[in-house]
Amino acid sequence: MRLRRLQIVQSCLSSAAVILSLCVPFAASAAEFSKSASPNGGPDIIFVVGDFNLGDEKQFIKVALSSESAIVVFQSRGGNLVAGIEIGKAIHLKGFATFVPDTIQCASACALAWLGGHVRYMSNTARVGFHAVYIDTGGQASVSSAGNALVGAYLNQLGLPASAIIYITGAPPEGMQWLNFADAQHYGIDVRPFDLSAQSAVSRRSSPRKVFLSQVSSVKKEVYEYFIATNRANGQSLSYLEDKLSDQVDYYGKLSAKAFVLKDKKAFFRKWPVRNYSVEPPSVTVACKMAGECIAKGIFDWEASGPILRSKGSATFRLGWTLEGTIWKISAESSQPIKRKITRGVH
Repeated sequence: MRLRRLQIVQSCLSSAAVILSLCVPFAASAAEFSKSASPNGGPDIIFVVGDFNLGDEKQFIKVALSSESAIVVFQSRGGNLVAGIEIGKAIHLKGFATFVPDTIQCASACALAWLGGHVRYMSNTARVGFHAVYIDTGGQASVSSAGNALVGAYLNQLGLPASAIIYITGAPPEGMQWLNFADAQHYGIDVRPFDLSAQSAVSRRSSPRKVFLSQVSSVKKEVYEYFIATNRANGQSLSYLEDKLSDQVDYYGKLSAKAFVLKDKKAFFRKWPVRNYSVEPPSVTVACKMAGECIAKGIFDWEASGPILRSKGSATFRLGWTLEGTIWKISAESSQPIKRKITRGVH
């Protein structure tokens, strides 16, 4: 039973990580809270994305109240101290787990909220950052003794040792102490690693429904990784596509060789070297016609800049995925703009 529960939690974490990785690549101006039920009966997934304002703790509680168990996934630069602490307290009281996915930032007040997790997960490249509480007086940041005392009391309630409290509040206001697993162990902060690449294989004896749900989940993960790869430097994006493209791709309605698609992508990346693509999670659907043959559809937003032009807009996408051995390959791709604006000059 314990092993089964761990598998469910890991499956939920996988889905949460890939959803969040492209949901909002940079923290939004204000915090948003949303919840998704796990497709396999595991804990709910609660997303906390954006900067905390006072009162956001009430919004979080409203979203989280009906969940018996949940994994809270964070992406935020921080914000209001009281909101962060109160969210962390609510998480701790409910016994929820917390998670920061690969490459995602959760800093300052967000990191304090993340600490409230009954189990704290952090991917290898997640950025969880702490610094001393400060007040801004006329543009000058100064350490707040009262604020740090409030943080210390909260961390003490969580059962963290004095060494952890000193570590968490030690960085100056203008600095940031980025947590790593070595420091976590050294200072007594219980953090568990979670690696998206460490996926367990589905048993061949699983029921067809379980196999189907597993494939839908796997393809959704592939979709988000595809858009993450698109945001990387040109060489890294092309390297990803080299590994992921099938030998023949239904490319915008025409069956094309892999080499042709790579050439076209290379020209596109050269024109738009700075890219920021983000998927709208509620829009993503996956339909599998048969084992190993799936189509993913959805909507994405983009901003792209080149030497002269800047492009911004949103579009629908369609990605075909085929399971070749144990690896999902892209067998079809197309998109259709919904809105688009092109301006001159890089911003």
